[in-house]
Amino acid sequence: MPSNENNSLLIRFANQYGIEAKKALHILQYGVFRQPDGSVLTHEQIMVVMVVVDQYKLNPFLKEIYALPDKRGGVIPVLSIVRAAQRNKTCGKK
Repeated sequence: MPSNENNSLLIRFANQYGIEAKKALHILQYGVFRQPDGSVLTHEQIMVVMVVVDQYKLNPFLKEIYALPDKRGGVIPVLSIVRAAQRNKTCGKK
């Protein structure tokens, strides 16, 4: 499990969906953010994405965010274009 300060974020997320924090991390790693080649993100990479999830109140189960690993071992959180458009109050208005 990640450090205690990261756990509070994960615990809040898990509580929101009624699951245990340890199971939430496993679900995020092996289900939601599993990479096309079958690899999984590290705990640290998951926590980077979860900070963005928390900040923007996104639902990773609905694919409102994607996690793309970068070439240096980090991760790039990418918001879904649909979710970004919904957040922009001027989108679609003339």
